[in-house]
Amino acid sequence: MNQSDQELAHRIKLKFGTPPQSPTELELSNIKGELSALVDRGVVPSEHDWFYIISKYCPDTGRYSYHGLDNSDLVMLLQLATDKK
Repeated sequence: MNQSDQELAHRIKLKFGTPPQSPTELELSNIKGELSALVDRGVVPSEHDWFYIISKYCPDTGRYSYHGLDNSDLVMLLQLATDKK
């Protein structure tokens, strides 16, 4: 997993409460693919879209809580997911 993907996976874990081992490289690839498909259709994914897509590939999403400051926002996550900066 490259550095950008590692950062995205970490931010997803903090924001959406995925298990410690998720998202894996394959799960992240699938998540990024679905998000890119939405963006390609001109859709800006909402937080609900993100949660739906992530939970599709990481079924235990939302069951974990990580304490500390969460500075992640959807714009930064989308930039990391679609490699558009």
